[in-house]
Order: sequence, then C-alpha cells, then structure tokens
Amino acid sequence: MEELVSAYRAMEAPSVIVSLARGFGGGCLSEQVQQVFMDRCVKDEICRIFPPSSSYIRNCLKQFILAVEAESSCALDSLYDEHAALLLRIEDGNSMAYKTFSYAVPGEDKRSGTVTLRLSLNMLEGGTGCFCWPAGVYLAELVLSYPWLIKGKRCLELGSGAGLVGVCLARQQPFELVLTDGDLSTFANLRHNLEINGIVLDTDEQEKVKCRRLEWEDACSTELYKADIILGADIIYDTACIPHLVKVLALLLQADAGTEAILATVKRNPVTISSFCDAATQAGLEVSDVSRTMVPLKCFQGLVSFDNSDMLLHKVVAKPV
Repeated sequence: MEELVSAYRAMEAPSVIVSLARGFGGGCLSEQVQQVFMDRCVKDEICRIFPPSSSYIRNCLKQFILAVEAESSCALDSLYDEHAALLLRIEDGNSMAYKTFSYAVPGEDKRSGTVTLRLSLNMLEGGTGCFCWPAGVYLAELVLSYPWLIKGKRCLELGSGAGLVGVCLARQQPFELVLTDGDLSTFANLRHNLEINGIVLDTDEQEKVKCRRLEWEDACSTELYKADIILGADIIYDTACIPHLVKVLALLLQADAGTEAILATVKRNPVTISSFCDAATQAGLEVSDVSRTMVPLKCFQGLVSFDNSDMLLHKVVAKPV
C-alpha cells in the first residue's frame, strides 16, 4: 500500500496507480481497495496541503473508475462524486503542482522521510530548473545512501534546480550547505521548496544552509564558497554551458586540493560528455567515471517510471601540482 501512496504523491502515471492498487488488492479492485485509494491517495493529508494538479487527480479517478467497471464491478459513489466535482472545477491555468517524494533508506538505522516540491508540469515552462530530472533523483539517492560524504562537511551544490538534492543534503548534517542556481524563476521556486520542507534560510550569517544565486558566466573567485564537496545533477547537458561550468569548477577545486566534485548525468549525447572531459583536462582538472564504484541504494518509493540504468557519476578533482 505504501508504494501506491508514494506513487500517487509523486504523480506517477494513472496507469501505474491502477496497477499498484490492483496489486495491493491481490489482483482486483475490490470495494476495500477502492476505499483505500480514496482515503490514502485522493484524500491524503499531504496531497491536501500540497496538491497535485487537478487534471492529474481527475485522470487518476477516471482511469481507476474505468478499471473497476472493466471488472464488472461498481465503483464507490465517492469516486464518482469526486470525479464529477473535478470535472466542474474551473482550471486556473497554473502549470505548477506539488509532488511528494517518499524515501526509505535500506539499512539498520531505518532513515525515511518525504520531500515535497512545487514543480512545473511542463519541462519547458517555469524554467528547466523547476522540473524534477532523473539525474537529480539519482544524486539525491546517492546523498541518502552515503551520509558520511556530507556529514560535517562544507557542501556546495551547483544548479540546485527544484531542490530535491538540496533538501536531502540538508538532512545529512553538513557543517555548512550552500545551494545555488542562476535562473531567477528557478531560484525563487528553490527557496519556496526549501522552506516548505522546513529548511530555515538566511536568518543570519551563521545559518548553516544558504541559498544563493550564482551565474556561472560571471562568477569570479571572490563570489565562490569554500567547500569540501561540490555536487551537481544534470548540469553538463548543454555544450554552450560547459566552458562556464568548467571555469567555476576550476576556481573551486584548485583553491583547495582536498575538494572534490561529484556530478550525476543521464547518458544522452556522448559528444557532450567528451566535450566536458576535454575542457576539464585543459583547465587542469581530472575527471573519472565512478558510476560502478559509487552506486546508490534504491531509496525513493513509488517512482516506477524512474530508470537509473542510463545514469553516470563523475568525480572531478584538481590535478596534483
């Protein structure tokens, strides 16, 4: 049942929701299963406070009702009533909605929790940083899987986007955490997402979690923050950004020989990865593929659509002098 609830909160496809509900019900969508779906998903407390889009809820209800009827059964009146109410609701045209990601880290300490994010429903609206990309999920799982990478360290994230990695980083007890992004709309949404997850920002200069705008093109050494570890997800997808990113990494990594960067990337165009590696080498950096040695645990529940088979992890350090 928990996988069903997690999938609904994360706005997985309605067909996935129906399949998980059927699995929970032992192969059928009985009245008991329908009631669980209504109580634990549609009327979920988290989704009431941070709602998915109306169209998503409506489509889920529609497919759920059709699946029940296909079994020659009657759907609960409450399902029909809720669907009818959503059909009559006037859409406000908002392209943003809330998704809640549930995680449980395998192991003895039983670490678990949720991360709620306001996200764009269209990856091309609200800035690409307002969308939750697979590499961000993968890097967040890495952070959750290896808390010793973060605990007590000065951490810096480049291209923090919607904040999934940032929230997970903040919960691993870093000595200091600086989350950065350059896009104005993304930055505003990032701050909102951090705050709704209970992360206090900028109350004074000694606050451990800081959120700062950082435009790579104009970055100079005086703007950058000292860090023991630098993280970034899906930040080398655009060849036009690579020279600016490499400049920032070189400034950060060469300022402290003990600093290292870990970057998560989806395999797309091999030319892009090659361009980044070449530019980094020319800037005095060493790039190594650690995809097989730093494999994260499967932590996020209900993300049936998430495929980590195409993920790459690279470690970047300064070349020894």
